[in-house]
Amino acid sequence: MNSAYQYMKTGEPPESLTDLMAPQTGGHTKSGPERALLPGFQKDIYGWLHDPVQEAENKVGIVPRTAIELATNKGWTQTPKGPRYGPIANENDPFLQRLKQYGQHVLQNFSPISVQQATSKRPGSNISLPERLTAIRPAPQYLNGSHGRNKYVDRDWKQAHGQ
Repeated sequence: MNSAYQYMKTGEPPESLTDLMAPQTGGHTKSGPERALLPGFQKDIYGWLHDPVQEAENKVGIVPRTAIELATNKGWTQTPKGPRYGPIANENDPFLQRLKQYGQHVLQNFSPISVQQATSKRPGSNISLPERLTAIRPAPQYLNGSHGRNKYVDRDWKQAHGQ
């Protein structure tokens, strides 16, 4: 599926193992070509292999996770530049402003994933609204290919495949 998706979006076949795991979309991010995660369980396998502790935390139910995030004032929040992990509320803001920020975080956590996907498009993304509604989403940074990329592995792969 990933190979077919990349070919339909870019007109190019996969050129690396990263392309097979997270196909290119034709969009661009600050760190390189945008990649997508297609629906399926492979994202869980990638997550467990990349960071088992974070993946275990991701599997905690929404109610206990939200309670922990509110208690620690740290969690994933949606920003204009995409999701980020950090403070939920600004500690320097007045109490009512912080209360509003906490409320927005709770609403975000409990909104349906399809709504979250429909309303979050990153700058430079080539993942369309219909794709986002079918659970195709940008791949995490560790699957982007530029994060921790070994240029010699790519060179060797290309040489082995006559490219």
